[in-house]
Amino acid sequence: MPSFPPGPFSRFPGDLLLRFRRDTLGVLNECAADFGDISGFRIGRQPFVFLNHPDLIRDVLVTHQKNFLKGRALERARLILGNGLLTSEGAFH
Repeated sequence: MPSFPPGPFSRFPGDLLLRFRRDTLGVLNECAADFGDISGFRIGRQPFVFLNHPDLIRDVLVTHQKNFLKGRALERARLILGNGLLTSEGAFH
C-alpha cells in the first residue's frame, strides 16, 4: 500500500482545521508551495489528498475514476441533489 503523501501538520489538535476554515485557499497554496503537486493532510480523522496539477486531476477524474469514490458526504447529498455532475460516479458521470 502506498504511503500517505507529506503535508502540513497541526501544532495542536484542531490547529489545521482552524487554519483551513479561516483561509482555505491560503492553506492549499501553502501545501502546493511547500509540498509540490501532491500533498496530504488530516483534519480530525479524515484524510485528504490535495492534487495541484491538471494532469493529476484528470487522472483521478477521467483516466482512473473507477478507483476513486467521492465519499460519504456526497453519497448523502445524492439523496437531496439527485444524481448530477457533483454526485454521480462511474459511466453516468
